[in-house]
Amino acid sequence: MDADETPADGPRGAEDGTKPDWWRRNERDRDRMDLPAYEPSQFEDGTYAHQVVSDLESTYGCSITFLGLNVQYPDSWAVWIDGERAFTVERSRNENGNTVYHVDAEEFRDRVAETVE
Repeated sequence: MDADETPADGPRGAEDGTKPDWWRRNERDRDRMDLPAYEPSQFEDGTYAHQVVSDLESTYGCSITFLGLNVQYPDSWAVWIDGERAFTVERSRNENGNTVYHVDAEEFRDRVAETVE
């Protein structure tokens, strides 16, 4: 599950402590395959990307998608805003195989703001 799948729930699930459906499905799949723990994609500072993307989409009334076309690991992924390629971000996988974007949340917010304003 990458940042373009943007649930409204908080970083550790909803306010009541539950996790969104997409998170629970991912955990079940990983458990069934005996894979390491799931964490949604995040920025270098540990902020979950889906939270930042959801906030930015609401603020600017746009659609934000991380997309890699014909890439090989660890190629950069493009950030698309309203269907237009805006900029790229470096990424890697952590020890559990979860995506980490090599930019902190604040810098990502700034780059999106520069693009849409």
